[in-house]
Amino acid sequence: MEDGEQKMETLVVATKKEIIQQRIEILVEAGLIPVIIDVDSFAVENAISINLSEEDLRKTFLVVNCGVQTTNIIIIEKGKSRVVRDVFIAGETFTKMLQRNLQTNWTQAEENKIKYGISEPAAPSSEDDVSGPLQQQVASLLSASVKELVSEIQRSIDYYQTQGAASDKHIDRIFLCGGTMLMKGIAGYVESRIKLPVTIFNPFTKIAPGNTPVSDPEFTFAQYAVAVGLATRSKGDTEK
Repeated sequence: MEDGEQKMETLVVATKKEIIQQRIEILVEAGLIPVIIDVDSFAVENAISINLSEEDLRKTFLVVNCGVQTTNIIIIEKGKSRVVRDVFIAGETFTKMLQRNLQTNWTQAEENKIKYGISEPAAPSSEDDVSGPLQQQVASLLSASVKELVSEIQRSIDYYQTQGAASDKHIDRIFLCGGTMLMKGIAGYVESRIKLPVTIFNPFTKIAPGNTPVSDPEFTFAQYAVAVGLATRSKGDTEK
């Protein structure tokens, strides 16, 4: 390419045709007509872009969307994707690990994961005593397992910072989303390891969701980032 010639940055995404077809068939059987196929990472990026201020969109964010089987790690610099990775350390990884080590069933392991998480045991309370040996076991086991995911996050940051002058590659904040990020203590754990501000992302910050109780602290808004991002798309889109 000659000097001065216009350049275009591209990001290529590929998947097996069978995987796409399976999902299309599920939608058709449910009476729906699929018109857009998108990637979780791009959907989350869309959800971020419609919920942040113009000033914030000029900053750089790392987004961790931790689902059941896959975690998407995305670095968004001034509104553009700079790093997009999928790692196979996610909610199912943590639940299976608890199920195996605590010798319990899947449902109980999942409940323990969300309820106790990786927070430190609290002082006993007559109304809500969640401290004790079980919480300590869950916190210890999850801490070791989540540490692997944190290592992947740090690896993504390290890679991003090799792509230019370190002074230009500062990450302002980490956003966490996905159902697994409902796990108690996860934001504080990531923040203490990565040494960057961490926030659980609310995809309804600038969206009126009707009767959905987003003001309820029990509302699990973090797991709807992909759905909100997908909802911004429409037939005929040429941009994500």
